[in-house]
Amino acid sequence: MRKITVFMLTAACLACGECRSAASRIIQIAASDDKLIFDISAAETDVRLLEIKLNDPYDPQGDYAVLWRGKESDKISVDRFVDKKDRLYGRYILVDMAGEPVGNSRFITDLSQTTRGQLKLPRPKEKKGLSCIVNVDDAVKLGVKYMNDNLSLDMIVDLNNPNPELVYHFDDINIPINMAYIRNIDKKVKACSDAGISIFMVFANRFNKNVDRSGPLLHPRTDVKNAPMGLGAFNMASEEGIKYYIGVLEFLAQRYSRPDRKYGIISSYIIGNELQAHWTWHNMGLTGQDTVIREYLLSVRLAWLALQKYHADLRVYISLEHHWAIGGRMGDPLKEIPGKTILEKFNTWAKAEGDFPWNLAFHPYPENLFEPRFWR
Repeated sequence: MRKITVFMLTAACLACGECRSAASRIIQIAASDDKLIFDISAAETDVRLLEIKLNDPYDPQGDYAVLWRGKESDKISVDRFVDKKDRLYGRYILVDMAGEPVGNSRFITDLSQTTRGQLKLPRPKEKKGLSCIVNVDDAVKLGVKYMNDNLSLDMIVDLNNPNPELVYHFDDINIPINMAYIRNIDKKVKACSDAGISIFMVFANRFNKNVDRSGPLLHPRTDVKNAPMGLGAFNMASEEGIKYYIGVLEFLAQRYSRPDRKYGIISSYIIGNELQAHWTWHNMGLTGQDTVIREYLLSVRLAWLALQKYHADLRVYISLEHHWAIGGRMGDPLKEIPGKTILEKFNTWAKAEGDFPWNLAFHPYPENLFEPRFWR
């Protein structure tokens, strides 16, 4: 049984290496159905508001869209949609006229002014849970009120089908949906949610050894040959990969939070799996901890935005296994990260660019996986 534990941490804001000032000059960014509203602190000189890339550091010599310029210290609004692109997923920064950053880059963190689902999603008071339910009747008789199951990005996107049954349109791409896989998900989600079971889905990214590395789904650093479990990191390294990732989460959020409950209800999404052991469960090759955590934070933040776009009560979770002060059993800092390190850096960097309500899905395993009697 997987126990879902939620708690909050606090930490001082840490500059992201992009800014000269410790205090962010963009205080908050909110979204309405048609506008983005920027709350900006007073500027002593003319500044420019830029939209910058999600996956690259800001470059003062780069070419970026200028959304606004001036000295005003009140709220500034710009159009949310431009050429069918939703700027909800944008990353924004203030710079002076020489192009130097003034404060941290920021993401949208307030969607309270948008029109979206308000149905209270099921979160029973009972604690009993079960992983990957096979027989719903048995689970009901056992008194199960929570379940977790798995969704895989590669199974949802049907890249090899030239004539997909359904295509989901996001931004400038058309995402082919594997409806045979989705119908199986529909059946289980509908049966379990109709039985009063709250569903947590682990959203992961499988691959096989013959995966096409030119495709948009898999992170380019993933070591396909040597990754132990065939689970890779989400592709946060390319704009196309990010679009597929967001688009699929939007599709899921729309389908499984409908007020008519046609396909059932998914209450929460756990992003990736066991980040401490990222070599095994979220492979992006031999990679330093800061890169792993930053890209994972981006994937969790974008998931939160995609889910919140369609329903105000959808929750997003980060996934940790049981190692806390040590990295794990391999002793390789390019393959494992202590849980404490992940939480501290994730929390600090999330705050620096705009905090959002992320939650924690923790695997409460014993120190020895083969000895489940905790009292020993």
